[in-house]
Amino acid sequence: VRPMFLEAEILSTLDSLDATIFEINNATNKIETGKFTDRQWALDNRKLFNHGLSSTEHKVNLGE
Repeated sequence: VRPMFLEAEILSTLDSLDATIFEINNATNKIETGKFTDRQWALDNRKLFNHGLSSTEHKVNLGE
């Protein structure tokens, strides 16, 4: 069932983006830098390259 109003469409799109980002991070964190993953079914059977430039640690300043 497709969303039937703007806010639902936005939420649905963001949810899909979040799931894609999770799958990419999950796949690339399991391999060493400079290597490709196996084909990822959840990502249309794409192989992903771990370029080693992504960091799993993020520092956030919330003004505290």
